[in-house]
Amino acid sequence: MAAAKGGFDTVIVYWGILESATEKMGGKAISWLPIIGGVIPDENQHMRLRLILTAIDVRTGQWETISPEPVDDEATSNQHSRAASDQRQIALLKAKAYTKAADAVALRFGG
Repeated sequence: MAAAKGGFDTVIVYWGILESATEKMGGKAISWLPIIGGVIPDENQHMRLRLILTAIDVRTGQWETISPEPVDDEATSNQHSRAASDQRQIALLKAKAYTKAADAVALRFGG
């Protein structure tokens, strides 16, 4: 009702499903390298983001679902950089997925 009162013809609702897998590489903390206290990367993080979009016609209530191809990425990290690496990886996936989603909506509903 809010969309209709606002004069909008269509509402698009979207949600994402983030999937991840980790692959241990066997690295461990070391202190004998020239970089004292350095850490060798010890994990590969595979992530995939799937977006699902539903376009709803405000006047009729008819709706259609669009699901672009998922985007994926792989990153290597160590125990000290893992959280920051994961956040960068998620931000990258979101940027790629949102661009794909916008292209899919434009292709399907563009005039």
